[in-house]
Amino acid sequence: MQGPGMKDTALFFAALALAATLAGCGKTETPPAETANTTKLCDAVKNLPSVMKCSVSNLDSAVAIIVDTQDDEAARKMCLDFAGRMRPLVTGLSGQWDIQIFSPYRDDRPLNYCALY
Repeated sequence: MQGPGMKDTALFFAALALAATLAGCGKTETPPAETANTTKLCDAVKNLPSVMKCSVSNLDSAVAIIVDTQDDEAARKMCLDFAGRMRPLVTGLSGQWDIQIFSPYRDDRPLNYCALY
């Protein structure tokens, strides 16, 4: 049995996957070395108590993190903390990368976002 918000979380990830697929139409594939580096980004935050889910979109150069909060200010602070934890892992990545903080209680838009570097 799923708890409240689990259906919304599943829908969010389905929408994120669809958006990433559509955004990638006509783009070249991410180089294998860069893909290997991006898989490590979520490892930097996945064991933190507030983090519920983390996913990386190589096509959008974004890390989407679902955290257990509804507070925009808390999300801003978490975003900066997560960026600091991930920063050592992005040295081999090209382009601008962003972190988007989502809430399982409000999936219409990110609570906050910040530049990874």
